[in-house]
Amino acid sequence: MSPLTKVDEFEMFGFTINQLATQRPQEIGAIVGKLTPVQNKQLKELLMTKRISLGGNQTNGTEGNTVEAAQPRIIMKAKRRIPKH
Repeated sequence: MSPLTKVDEFEMFGFTINQLATQRPQEIGAIVGKLTPVQNKQLKELLMTKRISLGGNQTNGTEGNTVEAAQPRIIMKAKRRIPKH
């Protein structure tokens, strides 16, 4: 299996953005400050996206290995229901 297939690109992107925000806050502020509201929302969704295993397997075509399928999903907080009295 290629090392690239083991990388979660969403996690790598989030890590890179966080590192940039820590090391160069003015630069990331300038970049994010120029985003439209729609682009800002898309960026937030990307940063909340993680690859999760759905339990299925798929075959890696180049090597014939079976690997666990991981699909991108946005991780959200569950909404709590207010109990009715």
